[in-house]
Amino acid sequence: MRNIGQAILVITLVVFSFLLLSVKFAQAGEVGYATWYSEESCLREFGPTWDGRTANMEVFNDRKLTAAHPHYRFGTLVRVSLRMDPTKYVVVRINDRGPAKYVRETRSVIIDLSKEAFTRISELKRGRAEVVVEVIE
Repeated sequence: MRNIGQAILVITLVVFSFLLLSVKFAQAGEVGYATWYSEESCLREFGPTWDGRTANMEVFNDRKLTAAHPHYRFGTLVRVSLRMDPTKYVVVRINDRGPAKYVRETRSVIIDLSKEAFTRISELKRGRAEVVVEVIE
């Protein structure tokens, strides 16, 4: 009986420690590159079969402050700031999935911003920007 109580205590401590660490890492933010996407780029990539909707079934609008992220829940608000100039930032709502796995792995892209959101932190012609992504609680 005593061993069962000790095992439950150890498991509880491990789970609690994991939760604390995951919160700390979420607050620290992800560092990587942001790219942008628009209706035109989606049509180029997906072709005429693209129905104009995001992964959460919203009608895509590249003039809204939205983004695609592979893991965050739809509706999550995140602050995306330039790594070298944190005064340049934009708050976006996650409403899509992306960037594509091969883009994440080969180019260190961690988030796709709508065209409007990207223009708030960088010039479109640059194509990508080094950013820090932080969840707003």
